[in-house]
Amino acid sequence: MRSVPDRTALAVVALGVAGIGVGAYLTIAHYTGAALACQESSLIDCEAVTTSSYSVVPGTTVPVSVPGLFWAIVVVGLAIALARGAGRCVDLALVAWSAVAMVPVLYLVRAEIAVIYRICLWCTVFHVIVLAVLLLALARLQAAPEPDA
Repeated sequence: MRSVPDRTALAVVALGVAGIGVGAYLTIAHYTGAALACQESSLIDCEAVTTSSYSVVPGTTVPVSVPGLFWAIVVVGLAIALARGAGRCVDLALVAWSAVAMVPVLYLVRAEIAVIYRICLWCTVFHVIVLAVLLLALARLQAAPEPDA
């Protein structure tokens, strides 16, 4: 096994753990009504974003941070499996899991910019984590040797 994919898997573990932290923080803040640690300006306003109709799963009262938290937990599990030498199917699963997560990320970024006209820094951190995991997963997949046919 190459050292580059190993380091990449460990980087994905770290990103997943960071995602768990952000997702848990946003979820706890939602359910407790706690104010987020977020510098407010005319563009940056975490409260406006996290209390908007876009902050919950459509048709529910569940904050979008809950599926985000679940996503990050699965990422950590997949990345740990990769760090321990799991095969190409786990690499593919990580790429697919991250690519699927980009759909709501793009939807939410659009909502922040084009509808709410405010940006949540915590949400942005999570969105960057999703993108970084996808890019690292793609790089890892590309670096992996092809299986024998």
